[in-house]
Amino acid sequence: MLDRTEVDSNQSERTKDRHRGTSRSTFATEAIFQEHSAMKTPFGSKHGISQLSLHPHPFENTSTTVQVIMSKASTNGQQLWNKVPKANAELFALTYGALVTEVVRDSDENLATVNEKLEKIGYSIGIRCVDEFLAKSNAPYCKSLAETAEVLGKTAFRMFLGIVVDVVQHSPNCFSLNFQDNPLSLFVELPDNYKDELEYSILYCGVIRGALEMLNYKVECQFVKSPLRGDDIHEIKVDVKQVLVDGAGDDYKEE
Repeated sequence: MLDRTEVDSNQSERTKDRHRGTSRSTFATEAIFQEHSAMKTPFGSKHGISQLSLHPHPFENTSTTVQVIMSKASTNGQQLWNKVPKANAELFALTYGALVTEVVRDSDENLATVNEKLEKIGYSIGIRCVDEFLAKSNAPYCKSLAETAEVLGKTAFRMFLGIVVDVVQHSPNCFSLNFQDNPLSLFVELPDNYKDELEYSILYCGVIRGALEMLNYKVECQFVKSPLRGDDIHEIKVDVKQVLVDGAGDDYKEE
């Protein structure tokens, strides 16, 4: 039974000191706390947020434009991180650990169900993140998936989590987000019987799916690599399956 997040006693003091006292945005912390507090509410409820218009050629890409976006996105992300209110990183990690523990208990340790619920919680947070991000980021208008990926990785992740993310483009409709620091898994070590099945940080995949869906991208996300499974880095692979039609969501359509 996963009663709590387990501290990795073998982790070096240098790594602990690097993380101790650092911060995460209060929006990210509050979003996870709210989901933890609302564990008894049904999953998959609809949210009344209008969708945003996209460039008519979402996979179109020009290297010069992407390079400009990359430069601006990274700078903008750092500036936003310096401005946003912050919460203690350890509180952030413990709040998420409590959420995971609650989901595991409610799911009778069915890890497939746990993964599904955590991803849906992330999806709900991702939908809400869009308005917060657009209101505060002053992000440039993205004309392609490549540009959107750069803003997602270098501005949004930096703004909400304070971490540095590398964006790797695999194809016009597929990219990966690579990062070393993961505030969700701070000092976490999974039991051996959970390592192969529990996607501890799958919340990120749901956040990305929800946020990009509000931008008319229907995507599938999965963790390809995770240090909790022995890899060197975290890697989230994002595949675009469909570009949704512009316009209001179902909640806004007249009967």
